[in-house]
Amino acid sequence: MSSHEELVKTLQRDKGTISRSLRTLEARGWLVIGRSSGGKAQHLTLTPEGHKRAGEIAKKLALRDNEQRNKGL
Repeated sequence: MSSHEELVKTLQRDKGTISRSLRTLEARGWLVIGRSSGGKAQHLTLTPEGHKRAGEIAKKLALRDNEQRNKGL
């Protein structure tokens, strides 16, 4: 998934909410919003810091999922 429109469809959220979230991530240096000549968001690219943060989040989610599975045993 690489575009703003794809995120809106996948996450089933309001376009404005997604836009604000993306601008926040861009301001933090975690992603770059590629824009058309008219300024419309066309594609999203994680920065190296964004990849690092995404990896940290993925690890935390995996740990949480494992803990929840172990509690169910």
